Amino acid sequence: MADTRLQDRRILVVDDEVRMVRFIRLNLEHDGFQVIEAYNGMQALERIRTNLPDLVLLDVMMPDIDGFEVLRTIREISQVPVIMLTAKGEEDDRVRGLELGADDYITKPFSSEFLHARIENLMAQRQQLQQFYRSQITTSSKPEFSLPPLEIKSQEDLFMKKLIALMNENIDNFELNIDYLATELGMSRTVFFNKLKSLTGYSPVEFVREVRFERAAEYIRNSELTVSEISYQVGIEDPRYFSRCFKQKYGLTPSEYRLQNAN
Repeated sequence: MADTRLQDRRILVVDDEVRMVRFIRLNLEHDGFQVIEAYNGMQALERIRTNLPDLVLLDVMMPDIDGFEVLRTIREISQVPVIMLTAKGEEDDRVRGLELGADDYITKPFSSEFLHARIENLMAQRQQLQQFYRSQITTSSKPEFSLPPLEIKSQEDLFMKKLIALMNENIDNFELNIDYLATELGMSRTVFFNKLKSLTGYSPVEFVREVRFERAAEYIRNSELTVSEISYQVGIEDPRYFSRCFKQKYGLTPSEYRLQNAN
């Protein structure tokens, strides 16, 4: 029986062998995944750009662009998890794939149970990573009203640190949108969307919204500003819309939330 937690999870399967793609598809669909197919490197990159998957199964040996080149390009546009598939199992290939950013490596032939276990494990790791980056949005009771800093350990952390700084600087900007954020970070809209989505699980619109309302909740807890003033402080120019959305998120109106969190 398929795990209902996996419903709507999209996996891109990239392999030039039709029988292999069908074998993987049947097993993954049985486990509750949605499967997107690609039979060469060009198709794979197109699928990733237009329909960002939650994970990629990528064959190393393909006729037009090999899996390593596809992986290299994937890492330029997204942090989606990638499992490399190979019939070789050679150590040099494994090392090269991992150096290029592969998250795991599976040697053909493999059982459906083994594949499912590796996918589930990798998705669990990705979920933990997304929870970590989402936790950077959650505020504390500190009075400075800013997102907590990240310790820079990787390119992903550097990206999030820059994004957090941008949000802190522009939280009251009514016009803050994906175009501004992507431009300031030196990325295309697509690359920015894919990177943020894969790291946090949020689209840019969702991310900005979450940050705005986390900041609003912090203002309510730690300041005497009115609801209208807080609405403007977090870049929402319609206080009635702000109050309605705040209640949708927290289950309380801003006034009720303030009363409940009064010292």
